[in-house]
Amino acid sequence: MENEYRTPWYYKTKTYIFGIVAFICLLLVASSFVVVDTGEKGLVLRVGQIVREIDPGLHWKIPFGYEKVSLVNTKVQMIKSSEKAASNDMQDAFTEVTVNYRILDKDVKTVFVDVRDEYPTTYVIPRIQESVKAITAKYTAEELITKREDVKSEIDLSLKLALARASMTVVEISITDFSFAQDFSKAIEDKMVEEQKALAEVNITKQEEEKKKQQILKAEAIAAKTRLEAQALAVNNNLIDKILAEAELKKAEASVVWAEKWGGLLPTHMYAHSPVPVVQMGQ
Repeated sequence: MENEYRTPWYYKTKTYIFGIVAFICLLLVASSFVVVDTGEKGLVLRVGQIVREIDPGLHWKIPFGYEKVSLVNTKVQMIKSSEKAASNDMQDAFTEVTVNYRILDKDVKTVFVDVRDEYPTTYVIPRIQESVKAITAKYTAEELITKREDVKSEIDLSLKLALARASMTVVEISITDFSFAQDFSKAIEDKMVEEQKALAEVNITKQEEEKKKQQILKAEAIAAKTRLEAQALAVNNNLIDKILAEAELKKAEASVVWAEKWGGLLPTHMYAHSPVPVVQMGQ
């Protein structure tokens, strides 16, 4: 036991020191670089002050917290908001709006300085509320339903202008639902049913009128056909009478010619079985 080899204390001390130095170097390297993902923008803060902006990729910064990097999302983001607003005829309209928006790269610093990560609640939702209430007040409750596309277009334009002033851009806006108080919704439904019934009755009346017109046209066509057939028959009868008259005339003319050639003389000698000339008189 006395001859057992022992590691000198200074070797152990060197090992500890080397481990500490390696850890410090690793910590130095880890805190000296930052990765910014695609769809993000980095803001480098030095003692709380923005000193530069960095794009997606690997970047170096002063370690040990002297420089910090705040990441701002520049991808398209979606937010839904359900708003209550009064229509032009003082009916409560409940509107559900879905907005896809994004922060422009050039405005990242402005948005961060103003509201940091609270821009959805600080910027977007209040402007949705303002736009929906302002546009809804221009239409009656019925028009909000029948002119849905016009309402959407106006809210879209109003919201784009409002968010542009807040350094954001609207990619797409959808009005996913319009609803009203239950009694008013029932009244609108009943009115639409009555209008559909009235329209159906008008269509039935038009169909009956068309049937009458078709029947009249059919009767007129039959009458015209009958008239033409009668006229054709009369023409045919006249043609037959004319042909018969011409035949009788030719027959009479032939008899006259024959009589003139005969001269009224009878044969002087008759033989047995000889034909006897016969003259038809009065023909």
